[in-house]
Amino acid sequence: LGVYNMTLRRTINIPLECDIVDLNASDTDDLVFIISAQSGLQKYFVVIRLPDIIIMQAPFKSGDSFLARSGSRIVLGGGVQVNYVAF
Repeated sequence: LGVYNMTLRRTINIPLECDIVDLNASDTDDLVFIISAQSGLQKYFVVIRLPDIIIMQAPFKSGDSFLARSGSRIVLGGGVQVNYVAF
């Protein structure tokens, strides 16, 4: 994942071992929420504190997945299960 820092005018590369399926970021904080996927059903919920710190990486299995943000809550779903994560 490449993140361009406008203040420093340079790109910071954050290594992720999987393809990005969904991404959510906000202008009000330095957190980026990502769902990444490997082959098959294996997926990961990843939280990055910009510019380049991975603060959480949680595996889960699902054929389908989605990520949405509502205020300080993240809605993470896959298949028939929905989880709320508060930050």
